[in-house]
Amino acid sequence: MQFLRRHSAFALSALLVFAAGCGVGQFGSVSANGIFSVSASSTVSTSSGQVQFSARLPSDDPAPVVWSVSGGDNASSLGQGHIDANGTYTPPSALSQDAVHIEVTAHLKDDPAEVATKTITITPGFVQSLLPETASLTPGSTLEATAEISEVNAGSVHWSLSTDAPPGSDPVP
Repeated sequence: MQFLRRHSAFALSALLVFAAGCGVGQFGSVSANGIFSVSASSTVSTSSGQVQFSARLPSDDPAPVVWSVSGGDNASSLGQGHIDANGTYTPPSALSQDAVHIEVTAHLKDDPAEVATKTITITPGFVQSLLPETASLTPGSTLEATAEISEVNAGSVHWSLSTDAPPGSDPVP
């Protein structure tokens, strides 16, 4: 019995040490020396949403920081999004993958060498780009349209063109 208690105590101690090492919570990231931390309103967002970041000192006062998007795995031609001086991150309007990871960095204004980072995941909003966005056609002409649509959960999208006119208008010949 003594053997079982000793191993149970060891396992519980290891679990507590592991949990304590997990940081300041699901949404926080502490700088290397604990001078300030950053948090995000969400760790996952869609390309049509925004994420609000904040920086806090250990006293829980706001930390004066300069925000930047320091990296990400979205295609460079589409960009990684941007963050304003107030910590509002706006994702790129189109994504090169089903989910991309974006790293946001805060530099302490008084000491730019002090940094804290937070990585978030961006998934596509419902409709991605449709090209061309608008077009006019003459009778008998054709147009090739391309689109990326997400969140249809392995379903399919069917396109159709109808000559049915809305009530009160002339039908297309």
